Amino acid sequence: MELLQYDQLNQLCLNVINLSASFYRKYNWYYNLLYLTGCRPSEPLNLDSWSFVSPSLIRLNPLKNNNPRFFDPGLLPGVFVESIASYDPLLTPSNLSALNTAFKLLNTPGKVYTASDFAGMYVFRYRYVRYLLIQGMNMEEIKSHMGWHSVSMAESYATKPLFRH
Repeated sequence: MELLQYDQLNQLCLNVINLSASFYRKYNWYYNLLYLTGCRPSEPLNLDSWSFVSPSLIRLNPLKNNNPRFFDPGLLPGVFVESIASYDPLLTPSNLSALNTAFKLLNTPGKVYTASDFAGMYVFRYRYVRYLLIQGMNMEEIKSHMGWHSVSMAESYATKPLFRH
């Protein structure tokens, strides 16, 4: 078992994005969005959760009754922003299984686990929260940015060891 550091986790995510551009082009925006936002893997598949607040602000109403999150549309994949604006979904919840399968194939170094579970595409979420920490956010700021009600969620994503088997 290999304990993953942030740089390895970041490289794993970037490799998935880069490989998807060649082998799963229609999914590339999706992996980019997970990388840029740290949203749950199912959230980009439900356009009802996304809306424009203004031309310069997109709102995500996360799952699990978490607080809303807000994004600058200029920082998100353009094709996804256009999809929100036109309410024309690029993918639907029925595509999640195919996205998981593609992720497993693109993640060539092997599966990532927490001490008790397979991390799957949540590696993008772990990476994003750790990125926020490296950028100087404290746990309270990360909690607010991610829309969580509890600092313990921020602590978990920021500090939980991840392993590659």
